[in-house]
Amino acid sequence: MTDPLLPLPEVDSDQDVITRILGGDRESFAVLIGRYSDPLYRHALGMTGSPDVAEDILQASFIKAYHHLGEVRGRFDAWMFRIVANGCKDWLKNIRRTHVSYEEDDQPSGFAMPDEELDRTELRRDLDAALARGGDILPASALYAYATLAEGFAYVNFTPSVGSRLPALCELALHTGAVHTGSDGKTGETLVKSVLGELFARRNLRVLSWFGQNILGNEDGRVLNDPLHKASKIRSKDQLLPKLLGYAPETHVGIDYVPSLGEWKIAWDHIHFEGFLGGRMSMQFTWNGCDSLLAAPLVLDLVRLVELAHRRGERGVFSAAASFFKDPMGTDEQRLVAQDEALLAWIARR
Repeated sequence: MTDPLLPLPEVDSDQDVITRILGGDRESFAVLIGRYSDPLYRHALGMTGSPDVAEDILQASFIKAYHHLGEVRGRFDAWMFRIVANGCKDWLKNIRRTHVSYEEDDQPSGFAMPDEELDRTELRRDLDAALARGGDILPASALYAYATLAEGFAYVNFTPSVGSRLPALCELALHTGAVHTGSDGKTGETLVKSVLGELFARRNLRVLSWFGQNILGNEDGRVLNDPLHKASKIRSKDQLLPKLLGYAPETHVGIDYVPSLGEWKIAWDHIHFEGFLGGRMSMQFTWNGCDSLLAAPLVLDLVRLVELAHRRGERGVFSAAASFFKDPMGTDEQRLVAQDEALLAWIARR
């Protein structure tokens, strides 16, 4: 005789979670992020058509929701969808005001012509007007990008934030003759993952699951201890494998803040994969790296590369720097060797 089925564990309602948060349990907000992040992201992506903009609107919406939780009346999910939808509508209105389009044959050369100078002035005036209207027209990272690109200087985004990915800012870079690139520096676990992912694909070893746990200290760890920033980072780290493998295995990325580690990041990954005749095997690795020592040479190289691109008269997205980033701009290529070969070919050009 079999034992009766055990009852399923009770799941706290959204209102129960909100009550805990309002009572001081700040970490419980991660429960709401986990429940609604994916459907809200798909909703924002459908409205904006841009993965990066959708991610940024999602993060801004969760921040707004966190600060106004006490105002929730009725269902939390419907309330959140309205916040995200309104954020998308505001972004679309701003893009329509500031977007300047031109045909492929009209792409500007390396030298500014009088009519181009006029277009540049008008575009900057439109952006300035949008910012002067107040409100959260642009996220902080995009404001940094705007200030840099408007002066014709190069912009490098080493974080997972939206930065210069907004269409209006991409247009601005073309008009001012600035180069820009990003995003989210690839320095540790994801760097190893980009190599191993291609290895599994080339040997036709099907990855069933990939579990990664990260613990880190320093300022990066403190920032990522916030559940909102953590969600953005996890999404950036988790998007690599489907692009490398051609399918989406079961994945989990965990990030925890351990202040005593200081500048050190430790990652442990467990990979479960299937080989010949369906035989199942596993691989594990541990990455123990010093964050500043890993990032510093990349930053120095990026400064030199964007300066070279500027001297060559290039403008717009600098896609040759893809190997430096988890989520590179201007290309879907994620294979590290192919990215490096593209960069070397660009450097060799005269």
